[in-house]
Amino acid sequence: MDTVDAPGSERFVTPEAVPLRLDVAGIGSRTVSTIIDSLILVLGLIGVSLAVSQIQVDGTWAVVLVSVAWLSLIWGYYMLFEGLWQGRTPGKAAQRIRVVRTDGQPAGWVQVVLRNLLRPIDFLPGYYVVGGVFVLLTRRSQRLGDLVAGTLVVRDRRAPSPVLVTTAPAASEVPSARVTPSARPARTSIRPTGAPVRISAPNERAAAASEPETPPMPPRGNPHAPV
Repeated sequence: MDTVDAPGSERFVTPEAVPLRLDVAGIGSRTVSTIIDSLILVLGLIGVSLAVSQIQVDGTWAVVLVSVAWLSLIWGYYMLFEGLWQGRTPGKAAQRIRVVRTDGQPAGWVQVVLRNLLRPIDFLPGYYVVGGVFVLLTRRSQRLGDLVAGTLVVRDRRAPSPVLVTTAPAASEVPSARVTPSARPARTSIRPTGAPVRISAPNERAAAASEPETPPMPPRGNPHAPV
């Protein structure tokens, strides 16, 4: 089951009833991936041609042998990579795109073989002109091989980067500020001699108990007055 989500994307519901949204690859990324794959294939075809040229065969058989080797290389390249690499080729992997079924599930060997058997038709009249027209005209950007095989090319989504989240400690976890006896402010006591002495709070009672009592001073006046 699938429904249209937005232009350039498709929303699917898997058999496990899990919603899935995939972005359909456009003609630009598919063209770049085809160019990369074509360059790799050209190198492979050159190697095959050089290998066949070393074989001592007649001219006609040499042409047949080269043609068979080329078709085998082209079809085998796409079929093997897409079948064994979850719908990717080196070019598709470079563009982060891959082939899936129209229901969003991974493409199997049947779909991979069908879409690549029709690749020569999509290639006509040269370098995927027919396939490019189908990609531009179809809603899901499918070439003829995709329509027959029931596949489409989608973009791989990057996994979100982990984000480090820091939270402030709860109020119950914050240690309360307690005033220790040593942290209490000192008090000043005046001794009879008039010299100020700094007395800490814990020793205040002990200092007060050890101080001698001072007798009251006699009143000023007649020194001969009886006391």
